[in-house]
Amino acid sequence: RVPRDHRIFSFLREIRQVGMATLPGQSKDASLFIVQHCFKRLFELSAQDRLNMDVQLEVLVSFRDLSKDPIEFKKNLTEWVVYAPVEHKLNRPVTVGLIKHKLINVQEFDRYLASLLDMGRQSAAVSFAMDIVQECLLHERYAMVSDMLTTLDALQKIDMMRTKPQVGNSGVPEYQGLQHLLDNVRMVATSEQQTSRLPPQAGQGSQTQQQQQQQQQQQQQQQ
Repeated sequence: RVPRDHRIFSFLREIRQVGMATLPGQSKDASLFIVQHCFKRLFELSAQDRLNMDVQLEVLVSFRDLSKDPIEFKKNLTEWVVYAPVEHKLNRPVTVGLIKHKLINVQEFDRYLASLLDMGRQSAAVSFAMDIVQECLLHERYAMVSDMLTTLDALQKIDMMRTKPQVGNSGVPEYQGLQHLLDNVRMVATSEQQTSRLPPQAGQGSQTQQQQQQQQQQQQQQQ
């Protein structure tokens, strides 16, 4: 992480000042050019070049904060991720950075990520999804479990293929650590009171419902 007293933050403050002083018509075109350049640069960096990557992300944060429509800004960056070249789609450090700095719409990205898994046949995409869940939901809390329910549901279906193999699933590999990952997510989901929306573990649906009812009764008694 870049130290807050690093000289790059003086540069970022200058960017903000210039952006605020630029005429509206010129500002939009100039901002779009710089944002596109920084976004493209992110995917060109080595995973080990964390300082440069953090700088690019901080520049994007600055332009998001300067934007008159931050929601539209995040929508555009999310679309750029979705339609990025194939070689850039599974870039873990960049994706984690974008989620960490709230530069993309995580729920939109979640639906896109789930579509890449192809019921477990795309091993690189599944491993990538597991890494994103581990980093953004468990190791750090950059997003909520409820933000990534579509991907979690897809991962659970893939895990169930291991316990309940069916015709057509023979080509799906076993993903080591997936069940443990999902168990940990359930624990986090419970703390976020999102258990009712997280697909229950195979064979434990009725038990999960009973736990939810008990929690609701306890909450009502406390009220």
